[in-house]
Amino acid sequence: MPGTLAPSRRGALALACTALAAMLAAPLLPAATASADPPREVRFATFNVSMFRATEGELANDLADAGDEAQDVEVRNVAEIIQRQRPDVLLLNEFDDDAEGAALERFQDSFLSIGQRGADPIDYPYAVAFSSNTGVPSGDDLNNNGSVGTSGRAYGDDSFGFGEFPGQYAFALLSMYPIDHDDLRTFQLFRWADMPGARLPDDPGKAAVLRRGAGGLPAVEQEPRRRPGGCRRPQGARPGQSPDSARFRRT
Repeated sequence: MPGTLAPSRRGALALACTALAAMLAAPLLPAATASADPPREVRFATFNVSMFRATEGELANDLADAGDEAQDVEVRNVAEIIQRQRPDVLLLNEFDDDAEGAALERFQDSFLSIGQRGADPIDYPYAVAFSSNTGVPSGDDLNNNGSVGTSGRAYGDDSFGFGEFPGQYAFALLSMYPIDHDDLRTFQLFRWADMPGARLPDDPGKAAVLRRGAGGLPAVEQEPRRRPGGCRRPQGARPGQSPDSARFRRT
């Protein structure tokens, strides 16, 4: 459910809004201080895995059957790339979130922990799956078509970030190191109206409700164009995304 913490097998799941914010705001706990080993290089990576599905819970169901070669070829390709690159801390973008954390757990157990095409298995003992604003209904007519969408693309258009169900296009963090859950931060409920100097929609009602829209998908910063009804957004961006996204990520 949006806005709630969901358990995974490695700990409580946290909320966040942008992929970049998650990487910067998820501090890793240091290894045992008594170790005499010299410091080692830590590799960070982000990977847009495009592991999203059309319906809620579909990704978790797909990953439950690891023996379906035709269905899981995409997932095996993703797992192999991760196994060959072997980052220590990895952010998965466009990875559907589910309330139980089943998709992330099954991806680790049934794909990453099994060598793909001769690659060595890789195990991340720590993980956090983040919910996002994608697919969270705004209750407002953000695309200015005269009605608030209740299903399909119309629902996605009027969500805080485009998604046809809560958790679509979300993201998750995998780590070789413990994650300091106490210092995780979320911007999921951050309103653009609270950002100094934000370029808000001309419609006061929309300006009051718009939140950080993206989950794993960053907004494209371009010159805004005027939409019917006076609400503005960047060219190439979806409804609910603000032209201030890039500036927000740089702060």
